[in-house]
Amino acid sequence: MFLTKVAINWQSAKNPYEIHRVLWTMFPDMPESSRPFLFRVEFQKTGLPSFVLMQSGLKPQKPSQKTVMEYKVKEFKPVFEVGQKFKFLLRVNPTKRLINNGCRVPFIRDDEQIKWLKDKLSDSVNLSALVIKSKNNLYFLKGVHPGKILTVTFEGVLEIKNQKSFEDLFKKGVGHAKGFGCGMLSLARL
Repeated sequence: MFLTKVAINWQSAKNPYEIHRVLWTMFPDMPESSRPFLFRVEFQKTGLPSFVLMQSGLKPQKPSQKTVMEYKVKEFKPVFEVGQKFKFLLRVNPTKRLINNGCRVPFIRDDEQIKWLKDKLSDSVNLSALVIKSKNNLYFLKGVHPGKILTVTFEGVLEIKNQKSFEDLFKKGVGHAKGFGCGMLSLARL
């Protein structure tokens, strides 16, 4: 697997939808139906480059566009075993689908968001020291259509209880809105 740090210029990074588009250019031979990466915006401030951390199964190609100001790739080979403990950081878009119209709506309350995360991870890990680090509304434009999602950043400690399930979760990400920088699980050994 590969972990890539990317600095994207402000003009491209001010719309979260464009960040995803820029990252796609690093995988020119991949069909759009199979997104080969997860990412999270680590730093974003008006007028400055945005720093993005991207995880992928394939080595990204350096884009020829002027949108990417910095590009550093590091290969890593994660090995997971039952009983391993990690400190984790995870930004997600905790939502539910309404029965009557099928629309996806966010969970607003802390207890609902924590339950959502525990449900998503329950087959793979045991959680402890779980805290909500931040909540943010993420505004974007898709073409001329404005949109908004709620992102919640969790941190805590996890202990692997199902190796295969956890490996899948680590590679595929958690929840929805992955195209907006949600779902990538960052780990640090304890």
